[in-house]
Amino acid sequence: MDLRERWNDPDEDLKAALEGMQAKIHTSIPVRVVKDSDGHTVGLQPLIKFVQRMPDGSQKLMDYPVISDAPVQFSGGGGVTMTHPIKEGDEGMAIISSRSIDTWHQQGGMQPQIDARMHDLSDAVYLPGIRSTPRKIKDVSTSAIETRSDDGKHKISMDAKTGATTISIDEGKHTFGIDPKAGISMDTAMKLAVNAKSGMDFKGAAHFADKLTSSKSIGAPSLQGVVGGFTGAALAVALMIGAMALTGAQSPQEGIQTARYALAAWVGHAYP
Repeated sequence: MDLRERWNDPDEDLKAALEGMQAKIHTSIPVRVVKDSDGHTVGLQPLIKFVQRMPDGSQKLMDYPVISDAPVQFSGGGGVTMTHPIKEGDEGMAIISSRSIDTWHQQGGMQPQIDARMHDLSDAVYLPGIRSTPRKIKDVSTSAIETRSDDGKHKISMDAKTGATTISIDEGKHTFGIDPKAGISMDTAMKLAVNAKSGMDFKGAAHFADKLTSSKSIGAPSLQGVVGGFTGAALAVALMIGAMALTGAQSPQEGIQTARYALAAWVGHAYP
C-alpha cells in the first residue's frame, strides 16, 4: 500500500494516480542483446530495473521482461546500408514507439493500429552503439572519421579536413594510404599477391628498389618499348644487324626475332 493512501489528501491522491500512469509510459531504455541477431530483429534485456510495490507496502526491484523481435536500426537510405554484426552482450538503446508497430513491421507501408496499447515495451526498436562507461571505446580519433574494431587493431580512417584515407590492419602491419599530397602508398609485412585475369596496364615511370623476378621468361614485345626513345631504336637496329651477321639470317624479320631472343636472355641474366 502507498503510504499516501493512509490519509485523505486530494492533491496527494491525484499526484499518486498521475505517477502511477507515468510509470507505465515507456519512451527509451538502455538494453543488452541477449542473443546474436540475424540483422533484422533482436532480443533485448532492459538494463534498468523497475520498482514493484508488494502487497505489504514494501518495494522490490524487479527486472523487465526480455523484449523479443525488436527491429534493428542500421544507418541506410538511397539504396545503400551500412551493416555490422549484432552480438550477444552488445549494449544499445531501445526506443519505444508511442503506438503498436506490429502490422507495419510485418507488412510495411501504412497500416492500421491493431490494438490500443501505447508506449509499450513490445514496440521497441534497437539502436546499437550507445555504451556504458565500462564499455567505452578507447583512443577515439578527434580529427578523422573511422570504421574500426573496438580494440582499434583494424580501422579505416579518413581525415575530416584533408580527406587523407588510411586502411590499417593488424595494428598497422598492413596499411594502404591515399593522401592528396603524398599520393598512394602500400606497406605490408607479408606477401602481396595481385591476380589480374585480364592483364595490367601501367602508365608512367616505374621504379623497383629490389630485384624483379618472374616465374616465366621475361620477353619484350618491342625493343623500343624496353629501352625507350632514340636509344632503344638504335639498339634495336644494332642488335638486328648483329644477329643477322652472327646467325646468317636471311631477312630483317629473322634478325628482329633473333634480337628479341637475345635481349630476353640478357634481361634474364642481368635481373635473375
